[in-house]
Amino acid sequence: MLWRHAHLTYCLNVHPGESLAEVEAAIRGPAAAVKERVSPDRPFGVGLRLSARAAGELEPRAADFRDELAAAGMYAFTVNGFPYGRFHGTRVKEAVHRPDWTSPERLDYTERLARILAVLLPPGIDGSISTSPLAYGKHVPERAFTNLLAAGRTLSRLGTRTGHRISLAIEPEPDCAVETVAEAVDLFDRLRDAGDGEATGPLGICLDACHFATNFESPAGALKRLEAAGVPVPKIQLSVALVVPEGADPVSALTPYADRVWLHQTRVRTAAGEILRYPDLPPALEAAPEGEWRVHFHVPLHTQPRAGLATSAQLLDGEFLNAAIRPGRHIEVETYTFAVLPGRARDVVDSVAAELRWLLD
Repeated sequence: MLWRHAHLTYCLNVHPGESLAEVEAAIRGPAAAVKERVSPDRPFGVGLRLSARAAGELEPRAADFRDELAAAGMYAFTVNGFPYGRFHGTRVKEAVHRPDWTSPERLDYTERLARILAVLLPPGIDGSISTSPLAYGKHVPERAFTNLLAAGRTLSRLGTRTGHRISLAIEPEPDCAVETVAEAVDLFDRLRDAGDGEATGPLGICLDACHFATNFESPAGALKRLEAAGVPVPKIQLSVALVVPEGADPVSALTPYADRVWLHQTRVRTAAGEILRYPDLPPALEAAPEGEWRVHFHVPLHTQPRAGLATSAQLLDGEFLNAAIRPGRHIEVETYTFAVLPGRARDVVDSVAAELRWLLD
């Protein structure tokens, strides 16, 4: 839905679904229920999450899917193209980054998503695809840059042919090839040195607020520095990290959050200002250092966490939101962890609708 001329939605990766049938069921069921609560009388945009399997099933019938969305008062404008395979109900962890941008499978998958989105987009609306930050780990072969530039050229030519500009938004994440503002700026310097305007024009950054907060970088500061460096930010994911304030007991507060499904990269800032880095929550809990903890665990924006815990929601303040909400920008709430949230079971529709209302308020 339009929010001061930006497009606001939530990401359908909160709903388990690897097949097209499951995606369609999520749209007809919970997504329609969220629309009824927050946007009953105006078009509601959806943030699709399509696995490689679902994308293969959807491409031949994308026009029918577009018409079904329109009949339901919905439209698609962004796709989460980060997880290639299964994202729920199994051990995901570092496998979420495979195949990475060194592989032809990642390039083929992304180009398929772009072709689908070009069909789904309503007239006059641009599209975006968020994607993996090249690879898990810091060593990235040159092939990743070659593939990324090839994707950029495909999107440029697709835009010329269809009239729809589609951005490919690289999503920095802790412990990946691109995780900080400095690394994002360096990436775009390298891409511009290696490619021409056709290849780099569609490329940008997806700013995930939880990821930057986990690294003790404020989302507002990250957005300002990226824009000052001329790095496009076509998509922003509004999400918050878990925080353990200095002096609280991190082990008792966080042990219930150490699930076996997703990676929860953890950073601890000591009293001396050093930032300790852990690839997942269990090794951080085993070390149990003192300091302020930040955990990559997407919790609902409006959540009231357990005793001893806070969230980074205070970083989604007026300064950040006023800078984030720009005409045509894509803004997506991305809270996907309901299946492993400890405590009382939450109704996903109730919670997603509450997150969107929290933002609108």
